[in-house]
Amino acid sequence: MSAADGLNFAQFRDKGKAALSAIPPQRAGVLPASTVGLTHHDWMDDNDQAAAAYGDAISRETLPPAKVENVPVGDVHTMQKGVYRGGVHKYLDRKTPTNELPQVSRVGGKNWIDDGHHRYAAFALGGATHIPAMVRDYDA
Repeated sequence: MSAADGLNFAQFRDKGKAALSAIPPQRAGVLPASTVGLTHHDWMDDNDQAAAAYGDAISRETLPPAKVENVPVGDVHTMQKGVYRGGVHKYLDRKTPTNELPQVSRVGGKNWIDDGHHRYAAFALGGATHIPAMVRDYDA
């Protein structure tokens, strides 16, 4: 969580737990991507140009360098349909913030989460407006 969000970690954690408990239970404990602020794309959809561009970019042999950026919540896309409630709860149960940042690729002006869906969801449910992430900018 960025300092600009104005919440200390305990407030963030409590707000996230309350938000998580307010989401009705889903089958197999999976929360749809949209309930945690992620825009889902189906990589099997041949008409999804954004998903195709993302797939092409991340399969390159040479990756751009990663740098820490604060990525706006709600401006993140994923190929994953959802996250497990228990995985999100794991990050909200911590006494201190995790040092493991979500991994994001910027392709075609969109931010795609590569790794850290549960960490992202915990930040989003906790009320963060921006999420610190390791970003590889393929557009640069």
